[in-house]
Amino acid sequence: MEHRLPYAPTAPGMARELAAVFVSDLLPAARSGEIILMVSELVDNAVRHGKPEADGQIGFWLQNDDEVIRVAVVDGGRGLTLDRLNLDGQKDPPHFGLMVVDKLADRWGLSLGEEKAVWFEIDQRAA
Repeated sequence: MEHRLPYAPTAPGMARELAAVFVSDLLPAARSGEIILMVSELVDNAVRHGKPEADGQIGFWLQNDDEVIRVAVVDGGRGLTLDRLNLDGQKDPPHFGLMVVDKLADRWGLSLGEEKAVWFEIDQRAA
């Protein structure tokens, strides 16, 4: 399911609400809270460090196939590369939001092209 969020400081809160409803019946409360935290971090990063898409918004995807929950946040930026990321907190600037995702997600990654997408997956069986 795709949602369009404003490229604004209100977007992380909106995304948290959407994610909470989406995962409420899928996972235990603790794991649901982790997904909501990761969603908040990725949407906040898109607003703070990315650019809006052509329509002035950012994309927010939630998908469930009974085995895996997939989340993606899409913005119009292109400047993020894995070799420039700091996920250990030792360099400046640290990428705290991605550090959270790296710690909590079963898998995550970047898709770069016309738009930038940062995604993560949670295995439902493990949850």
